[in-house]
Amino acid sequence: MMGKETKREKSSSINKQQQQQQTSAATEATAAASSTAAAATATAATQPHHNYQQQQQQHQQQHHLHTQQQQQQQQQQQQQQQQQQLRLRFGSFNLSIELLKVLRSRLIYLQQQQQQQQQQQQQQQQEQQQQERDEQQQQQQEQQQAYSSGSSSSSATAPTAAATTTTPSNSSSSSSNSSSSSSSSSSSSSS
Repeated sequence: MMGKETKREKSSSINKQQQQQQTSAATEATAAASSTAAAATATAATQPHHNYQQQQQQHQQQHHLHTQQQQQQQQQQQQQQQQQQLRLRFGSFNLSIELLKVLRSRLIYLQQQQQQQQQQQQQQQQEQQQQERDEQQQQQQEQQQAYSSGSSSSSATAPTAAATTTTPSNSSSSSSNSSSSSSSSSSSSSS
């Protein structure tokens, strides 16, 4: 009897051990399955958040690129405006230079004309002065000639008048001679 009990006990203990092993295996399997399920649920739960973060990052990048493009466009517009302003300034500067050149040439032309007019006036004045001098010299020469001819005629008729005082006919002739000499002197002065 004792031998049968020991065999039963052994078999029961073996069964208990097997049951315990099975139970522990089942428990481990359950735990592993639960942990796997938890990991899966956690992954499934975190996946949308991760996708949202990626979408947000992409949206921010797109916004950043858009702002960069806008800034580049603004810079290009500013550069174009500056270039246009510079062109306008240089254009007006070139126009002012051209106007200055034209005014300078006009001024030089007017100065030359004024100088020519002054020279012509000076020449005319010099010619008039020379003509007046010539006329004065001619008048002086004519007066001297008239004076010399008058003095010579008066000196020539004086002795004849003294010599012929006795005859009235000669005196009359002498007076006529004197009158003729005076007339000749007057004609020379008038000429």
